[in-house]
Amino acid sequence: MPGGVRLAVSAERSLRPPRLPPLAAQVLATLERYTAFPWPTLRAACERTRIDPEALDATALAELVGPLALQIALFNDVDDGFRVKRDLLLLLRRT
Repeated sequence: MPGGVRLAVSAERSLRPPRLPPLAAQVLATLERYTAFPWPTLRAACERTRIDPEALDATALAELVGPLALQIALFNDVDDGFRVKRDLLLLLRRT
């Protein structure tokens, strides 16, 4: 990982709230597979849908699946957008 990217990823991790609910942590772990900035991605989708990321529950996740998938598709890769949607729907089924 190039030095600049390593610093950006390190800074992104330092901006996360120290305590997230388990579901939010699982969503971040999913997003980490598709973006170097999972917390800003989650936070931006939450702001647009008026959801508190620090109080993420199954109902909120159901509302976020589409916006998160679209965000990944727009800024990263369309196929990754579909993968994020699939992975988050599977996570939702397990909750």
